[in-house]
Amino acid sequence: MKRTVAFILILALTVWLAGCLKPSPDPDPNGGEKKPTVSMFDLAERMRETMPDGSTLAYASKNDANAEDEFSFVSDMAFDRVEDFFILYAPDGNSSAAEIVVIALSDPSDAAEAEASLKRHVEKRINLYSTYAPQFVPELEKAVIFTEEQYAVLIIGGEGNAPETAFREFIKN
Repeated sequence: MKRTVAFILILALTVWLAGCLKPSPDPDPNGGEKKPTVSMFDLAERMRETMPDGSTLAYASKNDANAEDEFSFVSDMAFDRVEDFFILYAPDGNSSAAEIVVIALSDPSDAAEAEASLKRHVEKRINLYSTYAPQFVPELEKAVIFTEEQYAVLIIGGEGNAPETAFREFIKN
């Protein structure tokens, strides 16, 4: 009798513990590792080609001496979480609101936070432009902001979805 009760208790405990265990998450399609970051300079040049007047856009990147300051103009995210970045922007804000920002993050799980910081950046620009260059506000309101793998991307301007397509094709190759 004691053996039967002990067996039932062990069986009940085993079933209960099995119910407490959570299934493991789906495996990461990248094999559990972040993909290597692409050449940000080459990506910038590819995306620049898709922009009207792309040749006039100024370039800033993590390789610049004042990179942290430049980055702070487009994102309030902690700079030490950024693996690399570039900004293409119209140097004369009176003639264009065009801008492309790509942030490559050290940890892909930070992508949502980077995306949110880019949205805040666009809101600030809309507020600023609404007072001194309201003709650019509709373009800013159509800003494309998204994440892909370890990247957060902002595109203002461009013909259709050409800059986004260029980004997606570049990081796949």
